[in-house]
This record gives sequence, C-alpha cells and structure tokens, in this order.
Amino acid sequence: MPKYFEYEDLKEFLGVDPSLEFKLVRTDTYDEQKIKKAVKDTGMVNELKCCAIQTALVGTGNQELGSVMLKSDEVSVKQIYKDAGVKTNLPPTSKLEESDLTPRRLQRFFRYTIHEYMKTYEIPSYLYTKYSDHDERFRLEIFPGAEHMVTDPDIAKYLYTTYLRLDFQLNTTISDRVYRVLVSRNILPMKSMDTWKKEFADLKRSLEMKSVKILSESF
Repeated sequence: MPKYFEYEDLKEFLGVDPSLEFKLVRTDTYDEQKIKKAVKDTGMVNELKCCAIQTALVGTGNQELGSVMLKSDEVSVKQIYKDAGVKTNLPPTSKLEESDLTPRRLQRFFRYTIHEYMKTYEIPSYLYTKYSDHDERFRLEIFPGAEHMVTDPDIAKYLYTTYLRLDFQLNTTISDRVYRVLVSRNILPMKSMDTWKKEFADLKRSLEMKSVKILSESF
C-alpha cells in the first residue's frame, strides 16, 4: 500500500521562486475593465451600444450584421464596427487580447443595456421568437449575452434549453459555451444540464433514425 504524503513530507516544495516571475495564464481572455476602457476609447459608445442591441435582438443575418437606424439614417453595423476597430468574421481559433472588441463581447458588455431596452419597449429577441417554446414568463429574459447576467435558475434553465433547441435546429454547438458560463457562475448544476442535453440528443437521434427508416422504405 503506497504511503500518501502529509504536509511535513511536502513542505519543502512550498512557494514559487520569485525570480521566475510566474503568472497564471487564463483561458478566458475577457477582462471587463479593459473592455470598458476599449469601448470608451473608441469615442463611439452610443453607436456600439445600439449595435449590441440590434444584433442581440434582431440577429446578425448569417454574419451580415445588418444596419441600425440613427437619427433617421440607416447605418451599416459592419461600418460602425470597422470605424470602432471591432474585430469581425474571426475564425474560432483566433487568439484575442483582453481588450479586443468583438460583436459577442459587445453583447456581453452591454448585457444590462440590452435587457433594459427589451423591458422598456417590450421587444423579445430573435433567440426567444425563433428557438424557444414561447413561454411568456421568459419573453423578455432570453437574449444572447443573458448567460452572463442571469441569476434566477428558472430563467437560466429556459435560456440553456433554448440554446439546445437552437443547436438542435441548426446543428451547432453554441449551447456548450452557455453551459460553461452557467457552470462557472454556479447558476445551474452540471448534472441537470447534462440531463437536458442528453434528452435533446436522444430526441435528435430518434428523429434521424425515423428519417432514415422512412427514406429506406420509400425505395
């Protein structure tokens, strides 16, 4: 039977040599303080705020990003992002700096602004209208970026299952990111989310098997 070391056996390894100047390398490169400064430094805070609301509530139209109405003029979101130095159309493996602005980071940063706009004008997001089961209790709670602010477990569950529906329909894996956020924020238990995910996966597999069977029987 191997002997497990106690404190006294391992105390010689305490501490890190200061000459190494060791620092943690975090996988999440999002730093809200640096994002705040970057947003202000653009000199386009209000324009970026409007773009975040537009893309969170209406969507991006297959990365076309769409337009916003500002002072009766229709302005391209893509042009505003370009003028503000927002990075768009990045591949999934892109390495971002903590202060880099992206469309999704702007939705995350302006999450409370987006939520307030929804409540004020009673406008649901495309995420709710296209991919949820339209439970009215959550009509003004579901939008991209909400995973970073939601604290109510019932809302969090509805948000996560809505993303599962989206993945189910579009064959994407966006819900995996939302899963990680909700777990890291300790809003929902992993076991419950794993169960919901399995239920959707089983349903999808069942439908695919039925489709194959119908197709084979038609020949």
